[in-house]
Amino acid sequence: MPTEKIIQRALKCLGIKTIAEYTISKNGRKYRLDFAVFCRQGQIAIECDNLKAHSTKIQVLKDREKDKFLKSLGWRTIRLKEKDIIERLNFCTNKISELVKTLGGQKPIPSMEESLKKIYNENVYVPNN
Repeated sequence: MPTEKIIQRALKCLGIKTIAEYTISKNGRKYRLDFAVFCRQGQIAIECDNLKAHSTKIQVLKDREKDKFLKSLGWRTIRLKEKDIIERLNFCTNKISELVKTLGGQKPIPSMEESLKKIYNENVYVPNN
C-alpha cells in the first residue's frame, strides 16, 4: 500500500480532514502537496517522502525549495519518511495531530456546494453520488 494511503487512512481515523494532492501556485511557481490540512491559525503541508524518489541530491534540493516557498506563504510543512510511516505510524500521526492542536484545531472544509456558491455567488445544485 502506498505511504500516502497509509497516512490518509490513519488521519481519517483520528478525525483529521485532509485534501489530497492539493496544488498551490503563486508568481509562476506551482507545487502539489501530498496533503493539505487547514487549521484555524494556519495550514499544514504533509509530504510523504519515499526513499527512492526523495534521496537524490537534486530531489533534496527541490524539496528544500518547495518547503521554503511554502513557508513564505505561511504554510508549516511536515515531511514524513517512508520508513517512519511503515514502522512508526503513531509517531507520524502524533506529529501531525500536535501541530493541528498548536494551530487551533481544524477549520471546517467547505462542501463542494458551498465552494461553488462562493465562486458563482448564487445557489447551485450538486447531486449526491
